[in-house]
Amino acid sequence: YILMQDYCIQYVLYEEWVRVFLREKRVVLGAVMSGISFLAVLNLVVAAFEVDGVAGVMLTPALLASLVSGWMNMVLYNEATGRR
Repeated sequence: YILMQDYCIQYVLYEEWVRVFLREKRVVLGAVMSGISFLAVLNLVVAAFEVDGVAGVMLTPALLASLVSGWMNMVLYNEATGRR
């Protein structure tokens, strides 16, 4: 039950990130959503490792993808504001 709840939270946050970052093109809010989504995915991976180690390993790429999307948001934010 807890694993499914964590998955639903992570899924909703990802969908919100897609709406905010890709459709509305709000880079700063997309970065915030990406950070929150990363924490949700991290919570999901930890919960999956508690249930089954193989499930946790299989969810690790989702954690890495969340990390890369957060990095992408920060790069785009820095380019938009002229920071380096």
